[in-house]
Amino acid sequence: LLGNGYRCFVAMRYWKPFTGEALTAIRQEGIQRIIVLSLYPHYSRATSGSSINELERCLTGSNPRPEVSYIRQFYDHPLYIQALAEKIEQGLSAFPERSRVQLFFSAHSLPQSFITDGDPYLDHIQATVRLVMERFEGVAHHLAFQSRAGPVKWLEPSTQDKLKELAGQGHTEVLMVPLSFVSDHIETLHEIDIEYREEAHKLGIINFRRMESLNSSSTFIKCLAELVRAVDVVMFPQAL
Repeated sequence: LLGNGYRCFVAMRYWKPFTGEALTAIRQEGIQRIIVLSLYPHYSRATSGSSINELERCLTGSNPRPEVSYIRQFYDHPLYIQALAEKIEQGLSAFPERSRVQLFFSAHSLPQSFITDGDPYLDHIQATVRLVMERFEGVAHHLAFQSRAGPVKWLEPSTQDKLKELAGQGHTEVLMVPLSFVSDHIETLHEIDIEYREEAHKLGIINFRRMESLNSSSTFIKCLAELVRAVDVVMFPQAL
């Protein structure tokens, strides 16, 4: 979609290829302009911020230092919202009676102290939910947070607590929407598909399904390409 003149490199924060390894590969090809696209749609200093800090650390002492621009979030990009809506629509079609389904947005949790200190993550999450639900008027929806760890106070309600609440209200059909995850990994394939599914069935939620992750959705890929092009026009107009 981007055409000639672009090379794509993958850098992982906690697994191979690590950020430093990706930069080594970039240097070996003589590349001097880098557009860094975080695959976290919603900015937090714990996620995108941490990844950017690690890249800056790896760039310390670079001579010459490449030109670098950052795409820090895309939680409200129209094509991202459209990609989510397409996957939700696909998920809803698997239920016999759409009106009975509870849309359950489950985002990665974050310590409450981050939000108190001004981190925009929660605002970004809520904005995405609002924009998506503009396309699903009349469908019941809920937002909760998963994957918390440690003794500090995290964002609430937890996904587990919200499932209990829905079951207590007599709901038996739930479509999970992994919100802050753009691809399948342990928090979708195991935490939602196995752990929360087992919990839901025990609670009496007999029709528990998960929206397919964005993964290689053509609409999502178009979103990423648009994000890169927009930055290239602003930051590097002489190259176009």
